[in-house]
Amino acid sequence: MIYFVRHGETEYNRQGRVQGHLDIPLNAKGISQAEQAREVCKDKAIDLIYCSPLQRAKKTAEIINEYHNVEVVVDKRLIELYSGSVQGKTIKECTEEELKYAFNKPEKNNGESLPDFFKRVKESYDDILALNKNVLIVSHGGVYRALYKIANNIDGFDLEIETPKNAEVIEIKKAR
Repeated sequence: MIYFVRHGETEYNRQGRVQGHLDIPLNAKGISQAEQAREVCKDKAIDLIYCSPLQRAKKTAEIINEYHNVEVVVDKRLIELYSGSVQGKTIKECTEEELKYAFNKPEKNNGESLPDFFKRVKESYDDILALNKNVLIVSHGGVYRALYKIANNIDGFDLEIETPKNAEVIEIKKAR
């Protein structure tokens, strides 16, 4: 089984700011959310945890791992979509042009292209599936949306899937 947890809340989440690759720590609520996710995961069979290199995901993974004490593998392919010029901004602070492309064509804002983003997330997911173990992935909303499409064989490079709540525990269906 593959499980997914989006990192706990950060101040940027609370403020409605785009984080992308910005390395923002969990706030007090985010730590509490990660502790709640730890309780949800307590009785789940987890052999290994994979997480993004950003501290909000790593800290969430560490907290959840307190009951499991398994290896935590930091995988840079699980980092959030690089959203270029909109990183750090709220929706109100973005120009009309930036908003037009923010998540559907981020490369227009000097961000990462969606095909490149999906490719790296799929490579990580394929490697995780090949382990044939129960794995928890702790990452970001954009990564979850890409994983959902990949795991369910949904075509297209868009992120039109609903973003999970902070520290929500989700079972990902294996594609095969």
